Amino acid sequence: MKFSYLTKNFEIFIFDFDGVILDSVDIKNKFFRKFFLEYGVEIGNLAYNHHIKNLGISRYDKIDFVYNNFIKKKLDINTKKKILENFSNKIIESIQMADFISGVKNLLINLKKNNKKCFIISATPFEELEKIVNFKNLNGFFLKLYGSPKKKIQNYNDLSNEFGISSKKSVYFGDTINDLKFAKQKNINFISIGKNLLEYSDDYMLTSLIDFREIVY
Repeated sequence: MKFSYLTKNFEIFIFDFDGVILDSVDIKNKFFRKFFLEYGVEIGNLAYNHHIKNLGISRYDKIDFVYNNFIKKKLDINTKKKILENFSNKIIESIQMADFISGVKNLLINLKKNNKKCFIISATPFEELEKIVNFKNLNGFFLKLYGSPKKKIQNYNDLSNEFGISSKKSVYFGDTINDLKFAKQKNINFISIGKNLLEYSDDYMLTSLIDFREIVY
């Protein structure tokens, strides 16, 4: 796929974050298991497996599921808030050190030169997303960031209402099956990044890429 095709056909470029902008998926995967090891190896493994099966889904939902179904402990709002803050504080330093997905910086630079509107819609908590984007000096590339606790569909609805965008003129870059499901539900064109969806065929998928070098080099 050529960069000229994208700029000719689309005005709105929406990105997932982990695995699409930063090479941080493996960091988060391993940390999810480590975080629950205090409850034992079995719980850590169960938490990890649930996380892997639900990539692209909000951490809020997954942590709730682990406590309710594996640890057998229902969390009140204040306790859940403290757990999520603890999780975020412990993982954010590692994520800040993650490398960029190859080619993504050049793509963002070229999209900005062509006056395209770029956004992030991620399952990463908003405050955490904002800190990492600031740390990586990416602020100037995105008009707005959208993260959890809102689900991606809710965030897209907010984006659409605020900026009046057309789904036909939008493209979403994601790396999981849940990203593809989100794009289909909102009728957004989809490009998969990484290896997870390389063999997957779908009407909404424009193409599958290992990284962004095919577009910008």
